[in-house]
Amino acid sequence: MNKEMLNQLYRYGISLTNNEANAFDLVQSAIEKYLIKKPGEPVSLKYIRKIMRNQFIDQCRRNNIIPFEPLDDHAPLLSTTHELESMVIDHVYIHQVMDELTTLEREVLFLWAVEEHTAQEIADELQAPRNTILSRLFRVKRKARDIITRLDRNSGVKEAES
Repeated sequence: MNKEMLNQLYRYGISLTNNEANAFDLVQSAIEKYLIKKPGEPVSLKYIRKIMRNQFIDQCRRNNIIPFEPLDDHAPLLSTTHELESMVIDHVYIHQVMDELTTLEREVLFLWAVEEHTAQEIADELQAPRNTILSRLFRVKRKARDIITRLDRNSGVKEAES
């Protein structure tokens, strides 16, 4: 396992936990489990991500902190995968946006935007229908836009007061 693979797993851990220390712990325990179960086999990032996701879900269930949102079956789907990509997000707002996204939203956004998986690849990995993934991406886009609009509005109010 090389440094780039560890960095990819760490970034995935951050997308799940939104916390650096928890992401490190998650990566370490997932790699440990992988090495015990698959000694001597080539490294499978997909399999390790699955271990990480399952561990995270188990931890959240124990802590009862994972918010599950009902799926809106009538939500419009993304017409192209470039819609979210075309949004311009000011670097200052990224942390605020990530803090306000749910775990599921951060995970789908990470796999799509950072790891550059297609909606079908994400659906296969998360064992969810493709349209569910497209719907989640649509909601993430809308939520991010709303957060940025609110932050812009608040920023404008502060500038006017100065």
